[in-house]
Amino acid sequence: MAGAIESPEAQVKFIEDAASSTGLAGALGTLATVVHYVASIVIVAGAVIGYIPQYRAIARSQNADGFSTLVSLILIVSNTTRVFFWFGRDFEVTLLYQAVAVVACQLAMIQLCTRVRVATQRADKRLRRFTDFNVNEFWTWDDFASYVQAEASLVGLLVAFSIAFMRYEWFVDALGTLALGVEALLGVPQIYRNFVKQSTAGLSLAMIVSWFAGDAFKTVYFLGSGAPAQFLYCGMFQLMCDSVILYQMFVAYAHEKNRVDVTSWCKARFLRRWVRRLVNPRERVGSDSRGGSRLSDASNV
Repeated sequence: MAGAIESPEAQVKFIEDAASSTGLAGALGTLATVVHYVASIVIVAGAVIGYIPQYRAIARSQNADGFSTLVSLILIVSNTTRVFFWFGRDFEVTLLYQAVAVVACQLAMIQLCTRVRVATQRADKRLRRFTDFNVNEFWTWDDFASYVQAEASLVGLLVAFSIAFMRYEWFVDALGTLALGVEALLGVPQIYRNFVKQSTAGLSLAMIVSWFAGDAFKTVYFLGSGAPAQFLYCGMFQLMCDSVILYQMFVAYAHEKNRVDVTSWCKARFLRRWVRRLVNPRERVGSDSRGGSRLSDASNV
């Protein structure tokens, strides 16, 4: 009956239902916040972590031939431009943090590759520098400072253009298209390098797998976060390039001496060692010349 006074029991039940509903909404809101922060961390860290295996491989072998420094050029240019795109479009701040992290990571890769290359060349060879302003020697300089100077020049150029044109929508759109369009070409230099060499030797499988996983994750993230369309197109094209590189590693150049062996890659030495100990408990552990422990020679085959 309209306007009737509810019993105290009914009022208490109504309050409990409202509180329960509010509590559920609050819990869902907290969960959504946690998921958002976790996804943001994965987006930023995932763009960098994938290069750690390649960095370690170059540092260990003192050979940077398997890694194309044009990849670093593409990432530095695209992510530096993306920073300025953010000031004009103000999209998800996580993507801004990712851009800064990627630039720092690629500068570290360039520093290592340059140091390794210079260490193996003749002492009397002329050093190539940015200040020589030789177009034919672009991005093949022999000192890390030259790459830093190139990045500083790019930042200065973008600052000047942004001050003059940032108020125009067409300029902001052009920045976004340039940033994401260049980044979409990330895998192209590596694909070309593999094709010319007819080999993927020296290329880290872990890095390429992380590219594919990261590009797939961030494409989904772009869809869910409402990022500008340029981000989505970039992610989809990068997934295609990653697939081509994986095809080169597993199919096109699988005949080469240094082909990727999935079984060997997945079964790391330490894993094989402990599995064998579990399967064959009688297998003894001996001491090597450095005082550490190892299995018998047969276990290392």
